[in-house]
Amino acid sequence: MQKLDELFSEWEKYDISKGRNHFIEDGIVNEDIWFRQDKSKRICFFLKEAYLSEEDKSDNLKWNLAKALNDGFLKRMWHSVADWTYGIQNTTENCIPAYITLSNEAKIAELHKISVVNCKKSSGKSKTDWNEIERIVSEEAIADFIRNELKIIDPGIIVCGNNAILLYKYIFKETDGGLNQDEFRKMLDSKHFCRWNNILIIDFYHPANQYPKFMNYYSLCAVYQQALMERK
Repeated sequence: MQKLDELFSEWEKYDISKGRNHFIEDGIVNEDIWFRQDKSKRICFFLKEAYLSEEDKSDNLKWNLAKALNDGFLKRMWHSVADWTYGIQNTTENCIPAYITLSNEAKIAELHKISVVNCKKSSGKSKTDWNEIERIVSEEAIADFIRNELKIIDPGIIVCGNNAILLYKYIFKETDGGLNQDEFRKMLDSKHFCRWNNILIIDFYHPANQYPKFMNYYSLCAVYQQALMERK
């Protein structure tokens, strides 16, 4: 996708000027599948930072997360992301699908349906420094980059990995979505979801959390189901 490529090129140059390296591209995993989906089922996982273990880093320090997921990368938290995608994709107003153990092939197929936006594109640490993440996103240029990436991706659902505060403090503009910061925060605090500019925002745990898998799965599906019921 040319627009996304151009955005990442500009973003990487900016990060380098700030002393941040190991830029990791993300975005739409499989464009053909993404744009064939009904927009209401396009799920974007909005996460804090890109992280690569030493074994995953290439010699030239260039790595594309979206391409890796499209090629079958399935390590650590991406098993959970695949489960959550399956759950949301198949939950209706009347039914939450039972939690099942998906095969690796099925998980990869689920990941082909998603997009990923990391707030911090330069390679992070295994343990997130929240103050650093917020400091970076508060930079006007980074907020603009994230805002533009979301516009290009055009998701119907954004699942926030314990970072929804960044959306309403720095990314979303009241004039676009009609919610001010207080309204946005109160809705997320009370229901764990709200709608901004016709996008469903779900405030949830980061997929790398250590809670039991079935607990995460049913909790997320229940929040999504409630959003569907309120939409009727």
